[in-house]
Amino acid sequence: MHWKKKKKAAPAQEKETEVEIPGGRRVKGVRQKFTVDNDDWIVYRLENGGIVKMKIIVEDIFVTKEEITPGTPLIAVKQGVALSYTPPEKGRTKR
Repeated sequence: MHWKKKKKAAPAQEKETEVEIPGGRRVKGVRQKFTVDNDDWIVYRLENGGIVKMKIIVEDIFVTKEEITPGTPLIAVKQGVALSYTPPEKGRTKR
C-alpha cells in the first residue's frame, strides 16, 4: 500500500480589521503574528544622578493595503511605553 503525504494547508489569512492611524483616519489592515527578538530597556542617566528607563511594548501589528511608496505598505502598530525612574541616591556621583 502506498501512502501519500498530506500537504499542509496554507495558514488562513486573518480577516481585515479597521485600525486607526495617526491623524485619526481609519484603514483596513491584517493583524500579523510576531515574536520578540529583543526587548531591552533604553537607559537615560540624568545629570542629577537619577536614571530613566523606557521600552516600547508592542501589542499588535497590522499590515494595510495602503502604500507609503510603491511596494511599501503602511504598517500600523498598537503599542504602549513602559517607564521606570530611579531617583538619585545620596552620595552617588554624577557621570
